[in-house]
Amino acid sequence: FGALSEGELKLAMDVALPDGLSEAEIIDWMEDRIKEQVKLADNMEEAALFLSDPNNNVNDFIRLNKQKARSARKKKEVAGKESGTTGQQATPTGRTATNPQTQEKLQEMSDGTWRAM
Repeated sequence: FGALSEGELKLAMDVALPDGLSEAEIIDWMEDRIKEQVKLADNMEEAALFLSDPNNNVNDFIRLNKQKARSARKKKEVAGKESGTTGQQATPTGRTATNPQTQEKLQEMSDGTWRAM
C-alpha cells in the first residue's frame, strides 16, 4: 500500500469481508453493503445536480439534507405512533461478526447498528 493515513487504512480495512460470518451472513452483509454504496452514489449524484445550479451552494445542500432528515424522522414517528411501535429498543438479529482490528465479537441489532457481545 505504501504510506497510508489513518483514514485511508480504515477505509482499506472496512472494504474487506468481516470475519466469523456464515455463508448466508456474508451474502446478507454483501447485499447490505451494495445497498449502502448505491445510496451513497445516489446522494453524490443528487449533490452534483443540486450544486450544478450556480444559485445553490454547499450550505444550501446541507440544509436541504437536514430538512429531509427531519421530515423523515417525523414521518417515522407518526407511523410508529399509528402502529404503536414507538420506543421499541433494538433487538439482536442473530448476525455476528468479529472486528478484524480488535478481534472484538459484535452482534447486529434490528436498527442496523452493531454492538459488542
